Amino acid sequence: MIFPILLAAALVPKHDKPPAAGAPIAETFLWCDKGGCRCFEPRGCDPAAANGCSTIDGHLAEIDKIVSGKKKGITLECLYAETGTCGDWKYIYCDIGEMGTRLRFFDAKGVFAAARWSSDYDEFCGGKALVTYQGQIPACKELKRTKVLFGKSGQTPQAPAAEPWVPK
Repeated sequence: MIFPILLAAALVPKHDKPPAAGAPIAETFLWCDKGGCRCFEPRGCDPAAANGCSTIDGHLAEIDKIVSGKKKGITLECLYAETGTCGDWKYIYCDIGEMGTRLRFFDAKGVFAAARWSSDYDEFCGGKALVTYQGQIPACKELKRTKVLFGKSGQTPQAPAAEPWVPK
């Protein structure tokens, strides 16, 4: 089963520069610098389609069911989770400890628009990157926490556009 993963990694194109903050990502590609490689992927859903994209309300309802015990047999993967704003967008952040993070962004209508996920191993772009961006790199420079959903101690992450390598 390793062969398909290696083949997929070989098929991911490498670009010579990352996308600018706010620019939609149209194709999956890899970009690398001294800090490592990052994977960039399209959003993966179409908000105009019948099944559309997920919403912040749907994600929050699922988290609430899990935390309250109303969803049996499932535990929340997050050691710490919060919601907040990023300019006009909203976000849900989940810190899964040493295994990585999940940061989802939703537009002003509450529809999934972008994400930044990290991992403790090269799981993105066919095993080439520890980090992936989906949809776009949100252009806002600061994440502002509005509510802690789970966990007692945690830290609001840095906004992706505030990372020094992100083209303005």
